[in-house]
This record gives sequence, structure tokens and C-alpha cells, in this order.
Amino acid sequence: MAEQALEIPTIDISGGPRERGLQYGRQAGEQIDASIRFYKEAFKDSSGLEWDQIVKLAEHWVDRATEYAPDLVEELRAVAEGADRDFLELMAINARGEIVYDKKFADLVGGECTTYAVMPEGSGDGHVYAGQNWDYLCGAMDSIIMLRIRGEGDPDIVMQIEAGQVGRHGANSAGIALQVNGLGGRYGFKGFGVPQPFVRRRVLQASNISEALRRVFHAPQQVGANYLLATREGTAISLETTPGERTGWLYPDGDGILVHGNHHEAHIPTGQDGPYIPMSMSSLYRVPIVRRELKRVLKTADGEQTRRAIAAALGNADFAPNSVCAMPDATLPATKQWQTVAATIVDLTTGEYLLSDGLPNERTFKTLPWNLYESADRVPA
Repeated sequence: MAEQALEIPTIDISGGPRERGLQYGRQAGEQIDASIRFYKEAFKDSSGLEWDQIVKLAEHWVDRATEYAPDLVEELRAVAEGADRDFLELMAINARGEIVYDKKFADLVGGECTTYAVMPEGSGDGHVYAGQNWDYLCGAMDSIIMLRIRGEGDPDIVMQIEAGQVGRHGANSAGIALQVNGLGGRYGFKGFGVPQPFVRRRVLQASNISEALRRVFHAPQQVGANYLLATREGTAISLETTPGERTGWLYPDGDGILVHGNHHEAHIPTGQDGPYIPMSMSSLYRVPIVRRELKRVLKTADGEQTRRAIAAALGNADFAPNSVCAMPDATLPATKQWQTVAATIVDLTTGEYLLSDGLPNERTFKTLPWNLYESADRVPA
């Protein structure tokens, strides 16, 4: 397959919270507008609520986010200013995960993601790899950007993200990668927690794995999520979190492979109404498929073969459309169709960040223009 151009915009921001936010809003204004147009339509089709009603709902998360991360709220206000949008519109985009787990929005909850990590003992080239298939609503594709953040005193961060959000998933210059899977709703939790993008950004701001883990455990979140953390030193841990309940964890298997989907494996939560049902049925077979396919990485001879083998695992289309490489289901309305909107292969050993902008069985993986360890003092020995 011929090399394809990267279609997802790359945006680079730096400085303090307000400075970063203004740069973000001015550069990503088009994509922020696209995100608002999509959610305005999707939320209306799903719940019957108008956009001004959704924006009013977003007020519930302002105080919680401000208590947790005042600097990121300051940044978000500046993003809104730079993009000439209302701040609460962007808070609604940041809280979209919390909004959709309300029963009125239940038909917007779909397949979600498959995350993975490959340790040195599991890769043909001895490198550490991490990444995921990001499965989400097709209508959100025009809002996706690649964002590099160079702050004041924190590690540099590279993320794939919906424009207008403060965080999603990616990796940082301390050699820590974060991949996330949704795990379901509130599990009996009442009230409002911190929206997921703020928690994820805080985790990626950590300069070591101990601090990153602490930030996951102490996050006052509202919905369930699995955080898969990997480091360039060759450690990986998957944390299944639910609001108000204990957290379970998983480690790589004997071949150095760790994979997670959208169902609990470490423990079954008890806080939900009725018996536990995974939020995604496809998760029950996506996880073993990717584990099986990643076993082939060990047999590769060099870095190029290793990356091709990982790409093949992420492009697996068994049981399509509800496959590892999720395909749009034409039987669903346009606002409810899902697919793999982006897939990633992050080489934590070299700092190279590879992205498939769209279905990984159709799109090639392109190396981003940024290396995680771009600064000389951050290049690993």
C-alpha cells in the first residue's frame, strides 16, 4: 500500500494555562466547531434535548473540574476564547462521557476501544510498545486532532483528542503511555464527578509511574474506566476503576502482552442495578483476538516487522462490523454509527508515535512529526 498523508491535524501548544489555551483555540477552531455541530445533532437525536439544554447541563461539572484541576479549567476557558465559543459548550464536550451514561442517551454508547501493551520480552526488536484502537462515533472524526502540549515543568504530552477537550489518551516525554477503555456507567454512584478528560490529562502530566498510578486511584471520577499504563522501562499495568468501588489490576502475561477491552476482568463490580453486563459484547472476543495476534510479534526479526505485526493485530476484521477494527454499521442511523476512528502504535523505547487516521486495515500507520523525547535531555540512554 502506498504511503498516505496524515489527515488528522497536528497542533502544537506551549506555555502556561492561558497561553496554551489561546493557542489551542485559535489553531483548532474549525475542529471545535465540527465537534459542537456533531454533538448538537447527536444529543438531539438521542435524547430530544436542544443544545442550549445540554450546555446548561454542563454547569454541573464546572465546580468539580475547578476543584480538581483549576489550571486546566483556566486553559479550557482560554480555548473557548481562542475559538470564539462559549466556555460551557466546551465543558459539555469534555463531559460528553458523563452525559451519555444518563439513560436518555443510552443509544449513543457503543463498541468503545481495545488497548494493548507489548513488553521487551514480547517484541521482536526488544522495544516497549503501547497503543489502542480508538473506536468512537463516526460523526466525531472531523473533530479529531493530534495535540502536543509543552507546559511549564510538566513532561511534554502527545495525545489524540477531540478538539475542545483537555485530555484523552497518548504518551509523555517521561516515557509513560496512557490508553483508556470505557467500562460502563455510574455503578450506583450519585452526583457528579470530574469529567474524564481532566483525569486523563492529569495522569499524563505525571513524571513517573508511581505518581501516574496515584493519580488514577485518587481521581474523583463519575464513570467507570480502564487505565492501561506502560513505561519505556518495560512495566505495564491495567487498572479497572469504578466510582465508589475498589480498583482491580492486571499485568502482562508470560509473553509480555497486556490487552484490555470494555469489560471487567480483574473483578466484577457490584454497585450497578441488577447483574453485571459488559457495556460491549464485542469486547469479550476482541480482547482474546488481539492477545492471540500480538503473540506473533515475538517472532518478528526487526522493528519494521514488529510494527507491521502490531498493525495487523489492530486491523483484524473478524466478526465485522463489531470487530477489533470496528466498521460502521449501515443499519444504524448516521449519528449512532461507530468505527475505529484512529489507531496508535507508540514505541516507548525510541519515542516514535505512529498513527492510523481511520480504519487500520485500510490506512497506513504514519509517524508523527514529534518524537516524545525530542529534547536532548529527555532522550533515553
